[in-house]
Amino acid sequence: MNRVHICVMLSLMFGGLGCAPPETVKKPPAVEQLTPLPDPNEPPSPITVDDFVKGQILRDSKHSMSRMVGAIPTTEQKLLLEVQIPQAMELFRAQDRKGKYPLDHDSFMKSIIEANQLKLPELRRGYEYWYDGETAQLLKRPAPQPVDDAEQNVEQ
Repeated sequence: MNRVHICVMLSLMFGGLGCAPPETVKKPPAVEQLTPLPDPNEPPSPITVDDFVKGQILRDSKHSMSRMVGAIPTTEQKLLLEVQIPQAMELFRAQDRKGKYPLDHDSFMKSIIEANQLKLPELRRGYEYWYDGETAQLLKRPAPQPVDDAEQNVEQ
């Protein structure tokens, strides 16, 4: 027998062990239900790995194996925040005639993120990315909340 046959046989033999019937499996609450919306008056603040959706449940787990697996997206996110974006900004500054960083959020997104094909991870519910041109930092801030139709009718 070759390896493929052995793998197929083992997966058929042991594939169902440890699985509970679907009606008894409890789904964890969605991350959106666990995180409250931020205060809309909160000032922009630095981004940390705890602000990202990816890996949040694993980082919050009490099991050591889950925390180890949760470290993988954390490492990717730290690499983006601490190495890739600063390096792209230094390259931008070196190529700029005046030796300056991007001046505003739109130019940052176009000349740093899009030009270097960087993918910003999704932030926790209620936050958005915001680039401060004065300090040349990528920050997070509360995203504008959509107004429900019911709330608009009450205000009128």
